[in-house]
Amino acid sequence: MHTTELRDPQNANSLDKLVDILNDWAKAIADDDDLVDDYPSDLTSLPTFGVPDVVDTSEVWSWDDDRLLVSGPQITVEVSGWSIEPRCQVCGEAKFHCNHEDYDIIPKIPVKMGV
Repeated sequence: MHTTELRDPQNANSLDKLVDILNDWAKAIADDDDLVDDYPSDLTSLPTFGVPDVVDTSEVWSWDDDRLLVSGPQITVEVSGWSIEPRCQVCGEAKFHCNHEDYDIIPKIPVKMGV
């Protein structure tokens, strides 16, 4: 995969598209370490797609109204890639920042690596 085929994460228009873009980059960089220098985006400034904003953003990279992008920022991530988890239905935070007992009943949403 060449950098001309890879998209800039800043141009994603949804959390799902953002994950696809990040996983495409992860796969490409895992295959060719020289692409690290071509990475187009600051991972600490990824776009977000929903409200309310997350209060505790440590280890949370992006979000939409119902879900959080929580894995990363390893550009050379393992096979699992980036993952999306649901926000707590009570406070809207990530599981690792939340103390609500019912959080575990919310299923984790699997995300597949880009092809």
